[in-house]
Amino acid sequence: MNITMIDSRLSNQLETFLGGTKEISFSSLISKKEKYNWIREILIRFDFRNLKKKERGVVRKYLKKISCYSDAQLTRLIKQYFKGKLMWRTYNRNIFPTKYTPHDIALLTLTDNAHSCLNSWARP
Repeated sequence: MNITMIDSRLSNQLETFLGGTKEISFSSLISKKEKYNWIREILIRFDFRNLKKKERGVVRKYLKKISCYSDAQLTRLIKQYFKGKLMWRTYNRNIFPTKYTPHDIALLTLTDNAHSCLNSWARP
């Protein structure tokens, strides 16, 4: 069962919410990009920069409970928020060109089978 939570009215009742949901665990089915955007929205909505230390702790507990991120991950994301760089970036991997096509591999298999699967240790 999926439940959509609208937390726009939770601005003053975070501690009450956290106290009442100790037994409830949350799991997120949204993408990381959406999760990053949600975290940024929460930090902006609660004016995280200008909160006192105790209030920041409450917001951090709320973010940790809902997003299922660790303390270290949240610290990293909050640092990015303070620098103005909290956004999801795609990771581009180096893709090396293929050396052999599937047709080449099939021919190599036929050749290997024609020579009785010899390797370098099986020389006459």
